[in-house]
Amino acid sequence: MAGRIRKGGAKLPRFFATTNKNKFREVSLVMKGRIKQISIDFIEPQSLDIDYVARFKAEYAYKAVGEAVLIEDTSLEIDALNGLPGTLTKFFLERIKQKGILELIKDSENRDACAVTEFALFDGKKFITAISKLKGKISLSEHGNSYGWDTIFIPEGSTRTYAELGEREKVKYSMRTRALKGIISKLEKY
Repeated sequence: MAGRIRKGGAKLPRFFATTNKNKFREVSLVMKGRIKQISIDFIEPQSLDIDYVARFKAEYAYKAVGEAVLIEDTSLEIDALNGLPGTLTKFFLERIKQKGILELIKDSENRDACAVTEFALFDGKKFITAISKLKGKISLSEHGNSYGWDTIFIPEGSTRTYAELGEREKVKYSMRTRALKGIISKLEKY
């Protein structure tokens, strides 16, 4: 499908820009392997506005590659931290890891959180975006073996963390999957 014109719609991008092999695997699973991974050394804007970050990255990728490139940004918004780490999650995890996030909210009774994913691409003229949110809770301790915040996030409707779910079950809950399907649907109508 990548590179082909879809009936009534725009061409799907050939590339998904990420250095995270786990994110690529998740996207590739939904797209049935019809997209290629490309690494772009992004300048990450420091903003808590996920739409701003996604559009910035999409335009940056377009300029770097010379064609529309699918990008994604994910935010983990924890109520007890007034929405942090938000779009800065990657930096929180690099500095304080999952254990540090758990330590920050250890005395909080409110463990509510929201995982947000936005996909975007820029074709040189127009942005196409899709966003999805998944409510959940932050666990009391790490569970499972996975990347990012998967070991501490329990999606609404589950008693297990994302890391404990396994890839196929995770895709059923995934805000990333819903946002990806949303942008594909928009491209089909574009």
